[in-house]
Amino acid sequence: MKRRLLGLLVVACLVLAYRGTGNYLRYLSADLRSTLPMAVAREGEHFVVQAVDLEAAPFHGWGQPDRPQPGDRVLEIYDHNGAGGPVRGLFDYGRYIKPINVREPWTLVVSRPCTDGAYERFAVKMPPSVRLRWTPAEWLANLAIDFYLPFLAAMAGLLIALVRPRDDQACLAALLFMALGVTMGPGVSQFPPVLREMSLFVEVTGSHFLPYLVFLFFLRFPTRSPVDQHVPWLNAVFLAVTLAAWGASLVWDFSKHVSFAAASRVDATLSAAGLTVGALESVFTALGALMILVALVSVVLNARRAASADERRRLRIIAVGAVAGLLPAAILLALATARVKVPIGVWVVGIPLIGLFPLSFAYAVVRHRVFGIRLILRRGLKYALVSRGFLVAEAAVIFLALLWVAGSLFSWLGPQPGVAAASAGTALVTYVLTLGMRRVNRQILPVIDRRFFRDAYDARRILTDLGRAVRQLASRPEQLLERVTCEIDAALHPTRVAIFLRPGAVTGLAPLRRPYAACWDAGPDRFDLYVDEVPGAAEMTLPAGERVLSTRTPLARHLATCAAGEPEALEVLVFESALPAAGAPSWPEDVGVRPESGCLADEQLLERFDARLVVPLVTGGRVLGFVLIGEKLSEEPFGREDKELLVTVADQVAIALDYAHLIEQAAEQAALRREIQIAQEVQAQLFPHERPALRTLRYAGVCRAARGVGGDFYDFLPLTADRLGVALADIAGKGLPAALLMASLQALLRSHAPTHACDLAALGQELNRHLLETTDGARFATLFFGVYDDSARTLRYLNAGHVPPIVIRRAGGANGVRRLEPSGTVLGLFPSQR
Repeated sequence: MKRRLLGLLVVACLVLAYRGTGNYLRYLSADLRSTLPMAVAREGEHFVVQAVDLEAAPFHGWGQPDRPQPGDRVLEIYDHNGAGGPVRGLFDYGRYIKPINVREPWTLVVSRPCTDGAYERFAVKMPPSVRLRWTPAEWLANLAIDFYLPFLAAMAGLLIALVRPRDDQACLAALLFMALGVTMGPGVSQFPPVLREMSLFVEVTGSHFLPYLVFLFFLRFPTRSPVDQHVPWLNAVFLAVTLAAWGASLVWDFSKHVSFAAASRVDATLSAAGLTVGALESVFTALGALMILVALVSVVLNARRAASADERRRLRIIAVGAVAGLLPAAILLALATARVKVPIGVWVVGIPLIGLFPLSFAYAVVRHRVFGIRLILRRGLKYALVSRGFLVAEAAVIFLALLWVAGSLFSWLGPQPGVAAASAGTALVTYVLTLGMRRVNRQILPVIDRRFFRDAYDARRILTDLGRAVRQLASRPEQLLERVTCEIDAALHPTRVAIFLRPGAVTGLAPLRRPYAACWDAGPDRFDLYVDEVPGAAEMTLPAGERVLSTRTPLARHLATCAAGEPEALEVLVFESALPAAGAPSWPEDVGVRPESGCLADEQLLERFDARLVVPLVTGGRVLGFVLIGEKLSEEPFGREDKELLVTVADQVAIALDYAHLIEQAAEQAALRREIQIAQEVQAQLFPHERPALRTLRYAGVCRAARGVGGDFYDFLPLTADRLGVALADIAGKGLPAALLMASLQALLRSHAPTHACDLAALGQELNRHLLETTDGARFATLFFGVYDDSARTLRYLNAGHVPPIVIRRAGGANGVRRLEPSGTVLGLFPSQR
């Protein structure tokens, strides 16, 4: 991490040195407040005059007869002191024209082509340079290019690098903005030696890697985009193109800056291959524009498929800023590469649009907690507003403002400005105002908090909101857990919140499925992962072996202690080493995955979810689950108030989940009673409602189930005009399962009895076969089925394991009562039954 942070700081210093030197030379140095009245360009191995502005003010009244002419080769340049030398490359040209000013003449040595094809050497005495005068539009465009865009981007990149050096995406964003700060930078030919070579390297590197960094960042922010998932090889292709363009540009730019002869040899090499520098620049520019276009498509797709509302809001802000800012940047870059003269009005409008990208990103960082930076900013701002140093700065500003007002007032009142009186009065007023500034600052901080930093949570408000949510969402546990996760995120901003629950602890909730599923067990108790949120930023993990997470007490023991007593949050210890620290707790049985259950062990559970706190969910002496809280985005430890708040929230959640379980059970029982009532009504319809009249028999039947519905039934089946089938049956078991099998048996009997009335043994075998095919062997039935012949007044019957019916005759004695004993065993158990 230290090497990465050091590297980012070095890059930031290089960028600031490049832009700072250019702005100093352009706005503060007296040497660069003018321009030469001629235009030059490289042709082959020479610098050649392209045009001369003879109408420029310095040429008016200039007594020297010689003038430079288009086509002259620039050989040497000397200032008014005679300092200078031969022009071999752009570095020489920039160094020699730098001291030329608007007051002193200078000397230009050229070789001019003659009619015979030879070149004649001339020393031309040149007038002073032309003073630069910018229009208001040019001032706006130059200030935007030189200050607004580069320093806004560089500061955004430096801020992200300083506060999130371990986050890969944050470091990539930092490099992106630093590269953006380099684009459209000044020429380096007039920079001091060493600094000019370094600045040229920075300018070429930043401008060529910017499209690829934009592409790579949005390809994986905050998660892999569909473009990266469907076209994974595109990253390697664009990286290869970027490296090729960067290497070629380094060779070309250093060649023409150091030696025009070397640049001419590069031209010759490309010409031999059928290429030109302009063609290569056009190809690389087009590919850079394509990278930016793919990046914009990726960020728009990620914004549309974001999982949570907060993430969608953040990505939409960044997507709008990226589209509004990067498209103009790509267009202006393409026009500049094609050497198309862009009207100044386009620059005035385009540069602020480009600035929307870092501005929108900075707004999302501060306002919507991208990378977790806003808490760090708030702490710094809070410290500044109440510190003495900030009060001194405020006092200085007040003093200077009042002194200016007082001095102007004294000058207006009299010819001699009373500087001493103004200073004394201003100092006195400043002292009085400064005494109240700290109180004013403390009033300002809540206003800033309400607008940007709503992170200083109010425990009472959170508990009140959760209490209201418990009442409103008690019957909707999934929404309740989502609300709790949002409240924890709003209060503490952890990198992760994971909730594990005992299976079946809450009816209606299902654990996460693969590949997101996870479980942890402690002996007979098992807990599954139901919620896994990464609310504040993209998931961040360190390479294996850099740290070990552990607790002083095994998790199972801590949960058991909380169930028996008062719940407490269990703090997770972090050791920055693959080896356990001295005195660190270690339990061999908790290493790795438990093979008997496939669940995570303690240390693996903590490392997978990067946990810093374990908060139990306990109610009524029972452990419903626990909550894993990740590290704060601000990387500060959890304090005592944080832990107390989390334990209180967990108590409310546990009570709400238990209440939700009771509500669900009550609802299930009510639904079951309703189902039983419906089944009872349906079963009542299955009993016979009509009884065919017989001459010699009067009959009736009634059935009352013990549980509303059951497996007992009777039936009267008219087989022929004078034959009646009488059925009595009992299904093993009670309730709805027995009632369902009863309905099936009744349907079988009604369909088969008319065809098997003469062969009751065959009827029994057929019913037994059907029951064996449609039941699992745990259900069986007893059946009595008799066929009464009204004409013959006889009864033939089949008794398959049923309680024997009783026949009572009029004649008394032993022959007056007869039991119709079973003729076979029960139905649905034995395939070989006859």
